[in-house]
Amino acid sequence: MALPDGSTFIIEDTTFDDAEFEANHHCDVGVTGILCFPQYVLDNVRFKNASTNRWARFQSSSPANYGGVFTLSPPNADIVMAGGTLEDSFFPQGYVSLVSHHYTYLLNLPGSLCILSSTQFGDRYDGGILCKVPLRSLKVYSRGLTTATAPSGLIEVWYGREESGEPDASQWIAFHEIGGTRKQGYSFPVIPGSEHYYKISPTFPSSWVSCICKYFPFTYILSN
Repeated sequence: MALPDGSTFIIEDTTFDDAEFEANHHCDVGVTGILCFPQYVLDNVRFKNASTNRWARFQSSSPANYGGVFTLSPPNADIVMAGGTLEDSFFPQGYVSLVSHHYTYLLNLPGSLCILSSTQFGDRYDGGILCKVPLRSLKVYSRGLTTATAPSGLIEVWYGREESGEPDASQWIAFHEIGGTRKQGYSFPVIPGSEHYYKISPTFPSSWVSCICKYFPFTYILSN
């Protein structure tokens, strides 16, 4: 199933047989797509794959196009995080979200919240990162930059606490531009929750727009 780019796609009350989800189909081909970082929310979805072949696929056409978040809906995620089981879930028991292997900062968070899927499930999840906590897509839209002039963005996170001392994890994020157009910026997965603190640097002009869904309550700052 070739899934498109955009904002949030909710798939609900659906059963799939021997399917493979492809994130960002055709995004960043010519001038198609936006920031190539959609999120796909699965609500009461059954995944009846009889084979052990790949169940998900991420793009890797450029260092900035590894986007796509697969995640359970909040009600379904709550069941799993409370120790419950979802029959025929897309995710292994105990896990509620999946992103590309590129976002390695998630592997460095305390509590072993995320794992590299290939260590336990081979190619089933395209080598992506499975997490026991929900993930959401955060997008920062820039203006007036090019791939030649744009700096990389550094994200730092203090998990479950305010900014104090060294961050628990950090990662450089590449600038992303669609075919030389004004569709440009930075995007990456975040863990929602008001107890977490994210910091993005270098300083971004106030004219840029940070697109954060109302369901992403966490402390963040766009500064150095």
